[in-house]
Amino acid sequence: MIIGQFNDSFPPITDGVASVTLNYAQQTGRLLGPDGKSYVVTPSFPKFTDDYDSIEVLRYYSLPVLFRPPYRLGAPKLDLCFQRRLNEIPFDIVHAQCPFGSAKLAQRIARRRDIPMVASFHSKYYDDILAAARSKTISKWILNYLMQTYHNATEVWTVNDNTIATLREYGYEGPVRVINNGTDMARTSPDNRRGPAARAVAEELGLAEDQRLLFFIGQHIWQKNLKLMLESLAILKKRLQEDEPGRKPFQMIFVGSGDAADDLKEMCRKLDIADEVRFLGVIRDRVKIKGFYERADLFLFPSLYDTSALSIREAASSLCPTVMIEGSTTAEGIRDADNGYLSANTPEAYADRVYRALADPEERLRVGISAQESLYRTWETVGAEVLEEYKRLIAEHKKRS
Repeated sequence: MIIGQFNDSFPPITDGVASVTLNYAQQTGRLLGPDGKSYVVTPSFPKFTDDYDSIEVLRYYSLPVLFRPPYRLGAPKLDLCFQRRLNEIPFDIVHAQCPFGSAKLAQRIARRRDIPMVASFHSKYYDDILAAARSKTISKWILNYLMQTYHNATEVWTVNDNTIATLREYGYEGPVRVINNGTDMARTSPDNRRGPAARAVAEELGLAEDQRLLFFIGQHIWQKNLKLMLESLAILKKRLQEDEPGRKPFQMIFVGSGDAADDLKEMCRKLDIADEVRFLGVIRDRVKIKGFYERADLFLFPSLYDTSALSIREAASSLCPTVMIEGSTTAEGIRDADNGYLSANTPEAYADRVYRALADPEERLRVGISAQESLYRTWETVGAEVLEEYKRLIAEHKKRS
């Protein structure tokens, strides 16, 4: 079986869909072994060399997206060497992980080769388009164009049941298959909640043993409700200082990058929480990231934009409970004070939920254990499920042909 994963983002870009694309390709590639091959088709990235043992990455000419670094705008029609190489590959199935330029390549191959195409719906694209276009009319026109990827697919996949409602809102009325995401992180034992990686992070940050640590990793963009997060941290600081005047209230760590990063830092200064909030930029060391999750008391994720954040499963692997917004898409399956924490979508309510969770360490451990039991799922498990679905689609397509 020859499989093609098509996406406009891929490492070194570190967003969630890039991670899904990499793990789908690697896990199916390893399972196929010598009987097949797994490819990733994606825009080029300057000064970066792909080095993977079970997949081959095909890059095509691209230009920087000036308003959204580090993303790239692919121009495959200008890359003749890439076109020749792509046409030589006898794909059995192609998978568009996004509806952008790479998806058009996947559609063209599926049509010419008469093979099935899967299209995955990962993000609330309208929010991104509106933020860039600043016109509802233009944004709706672009969204309708992008939705053609899903209308033309053999099968549409998404990451949870809640996201199906967004697909319907965007105009897709066909069947949808749910394939839950996974994580590459190992389970943390309750007996060793703060292992060597957590201790290394604490030493690097200069954290005392009893220092409260809050954590966020992801794109630094306003769509993720980060304004509410910072406003809630300002409220939390005042409340904790009233309780314990001589103690540092908390340390908040941001990992990642995005076009709102500088504005977020400025907002911290205006809210008088700059001493409590640190921005560490992009970190690709997975052991170190695991250490942040293990050392953190809570993972903060108030996003209404995400569909199924990989970071929530990563936090669960490390017994770190997540504080989410009640009713958000990504909070599917979360029960307050059971396997996570839920808050209303206001800074006051979010600050209060974090405050109450910090006040009860025994409950936090119990909630973290429950999160791990209910949310933990490896990419190996996902890869095996995905490969079986590919086999089914290929067989069904051949019967119809």
